[in-house]
Amino acid sequence: MSRCPLLTDLTQQALALWASPEQERRRRLWADHFNGRTREVPVSCAMFQGWQDLVWQQIIPEETFHHKDEMARTLEAHLCHRLWRAEHIPDDTPLDPTFALHALPAMAPDELWGVPLAFESTGQAGGAYKPVPPLQDPADIAKLRAPTFRADEASVARQREQVHDLLGEALPLAERADALHNGPFEWAVRLRGMDNLLLDVYDRPEWLKELMAFLQGAIVA
Repeated sequence: MSRCPLLTDLTQQALALWASPEQERRRRLWADHFNGRTREVPVSCAMFQGWQDLVWQQIIPEETFHHKDEMARTLEAHLCHRLWRAEHIPDDTPLDPTFALHALPAMAPDELWGVPLAFESTGQAGGAYKPVPPLQDPADIAKLRAPTFRADEASVARQREQVHDLLGEALPLAERADALHNGPFEWAVRLRGMDNLLLDVYDRPEWLKELMAFLQGAIVA
């Protein structure tokens, strides 16, 4: 696969924007915020990053992408989303051109915690859905297993080579391994259900502490 002029142009646009005074101001604003030197509260509008997400499908439809090859298409979406966001969302989020190389093999949701993570849905694209919490009974906590992961180094090497073939060394890369990107509370809601959790606070607080300690330990580990 040869270097791609379109991806090269998009990368140059993203890197030029990243080096601009406005982006430097945003990075400095967040650095001050996290270091307790906040003089101005930074504002961030959260947007999903996946190019197949329904919101992004409406903003930049899938059929408008030039590339059909999976890696080239993913890179194109990655860059187009960041450029669109930088132009149209007037918040303080810095543009980060870094492209993530997925270091973990794909896992079925049921493999994460040892219990099924089912959903009820309308079946419509973008329609309503409702998670089915697997911990229906407090005794079900015994079914939980801490997730285990092993980095797929061969896959990371292949991804890195594919990006290099398309863009050379122009785009910053980072290995990504965030299958447990949610915090303990998000997983508690997914596994137990919000209604049940609110009752657990009153009915079985020690059990709830045990659940939260297990989830926190599994995520930190």
